Amino acid sequence: MAYKEQFDRVKRYYKRIDPEKKDHGNQLDYEDNLWSFFQNAYHLKDWIKNDDTIRINGDIEDIKKGYPCLVICGDIANRTKHLKLHCEKEDAPHPRQGAKLSGKDVNVCLPPANYKINDILRNKPVPISKGSTAIYNYRIIDSSGEEYNAINLAEQIIEAWTRIIELHIIEES
Repeated sequence: MAYKEQFDRVKRYYKRIDPEKKDHGNQLDYEDNLWSFFQNAYHLKDWIKNDDTIRINGDIEDIKKGYPCLVICGDIANRTKHLKLHCEKEDAPHPRQGAKLSGKDVNVCLPPANYKINDILRNKPVPISKGSTAIYNYRIIDSSGEEYNAINLAEQIIEAWTRIIELHIIEES
C-alpha cells in the first residue's frame, strides 16, 4: 500500500516539529519542516486516490471536507506552495477557510554561565556559549478569526487521517 509510505512521511515530518523536543534547532529548518508537514499531510489524499492496491469507501475529497483540520491543512499547503491561496471562490471544488500564518513565537534558552556582573555593567561583550536552545510556536488563523496552534493542528490532522484510513480504506488482497 503506497499511501502508507506517504502517511509514514507525514509522521516523520511531525517528529521533526514535535513540541516535546527540547530544541527545534535552526528556525529556517524548523519552518521548512513545518510547511513540509502540511504539504505532505494534505497531499496524502492524492496518494490514497492513486493507490491501486486499495479501495476507498466513498470519495476521499468529500470525506476530507468533513474534517475542518484537513480543510485548514489544505489552505496552509496551498499558500506555502503557491504563495497565494488558490480556489478562493465559494463554489470551488476545494473548500477553503482562508487559513494563514498569524504569528510565531521564538523562545531561546541560554545555558547557565559564569558571567561577571562588572563585565556586563561595563558593556564588555558577554560570550554566548554553545548549548543554547530554541523552541518555535507557530499560529494559524482562519478567515473567521479563529486562531490555531500549528502543532495542535498537526496532531488533529494525524488523528483525522488515522480515522479516515480506519473507516474508509479497504485493502485489496
